[in-house]
Amino acid sequence: MRLKQHSPSATDYVNASHLSLLGSSKRFIASQGPLPTTFRDFWQMCDQEHVGVVIMLTNLHEAGREKCGRYWVTQRDGEWDVKVEGDAAHEEEDGERLAAEKASAANGPAGGFFTAFEGKAEKDDAAAAACKDSTVRRTITVQRRPRGGGSDAEVMSQPRKIRHIQYRAWPDFDIPAEPADVVSLVDEVDAAQRDYMREVGWDVSAHGGLEPPILAHCSAGVGRTGVFIMVSSLLAQLRQDLTARRLSAA
Repeated sequence: MRLKQHSPSATDYVNASHLSLLGSSKRFIASQGPLPTTFRDFWQMCDQEHVGVVIMLTNLHEAGREKCGRYWVTQRDGEWDVKVEGDAAHEEEDGERLAAEKASAANGPAGGFFTAFEGKAEKDDAAAAACKDSTVRRTITVQRRPRGGGSDAEVMSQPRKIRHIQYRAWPDFDIPAEPADVVSLVDEVDAAQRDYMREVGWDVSAHGGLEPPILAHCSAGVGRTGVFIMVSSLLAQLRQDLTARRLSAA
């Protein structure tokens, strides 16, 4: 994706892409998990593309490797003013590690897709435990700081309130601790999107029948991100088709 505003020392490229199902009003941005060197680009993208909901599908660290930076922490320096609030505003990494361990236990030692169907009865308790506290919700406010007087003051943006939802029990190269969690996540993200649209007065008809994009990311922005976007898009289409059938049968 191309950024309209960027530092003179940086490029105008950010590793993210627009995705949508043909004929659907829902839009997504699939993004790589931000790292400290790309925090600025990430917030610029959110502001530029009118993003009000972010779904994060990774932990900060997995298998001893950094998967994503803590981009939501309060920042008082740099180009963007970032403030975070909510009950889970400062969730510690220990909680993410615990969620990942529970997910691994629920999926079994080998992990993978097919293990979800093996020994299901024995995994019920582990899966239920993995679901507990697996989702963290934050409210993030970001605003571009003025960079000086004169024309530079014009680039100061309005504060943007972003609803941030992080699901921590979906290990990389594996499946969620409880696959039904993905459907619950879709519903929660959709509800957050409706709240955001009401808050900013987004008129779908005035935007070509389209909603503002929901930003989804894991670490690389391909696997877990792609699955979530696919499930969300197909569920929306399925529900739309069922509604149309009921109306035509009435």
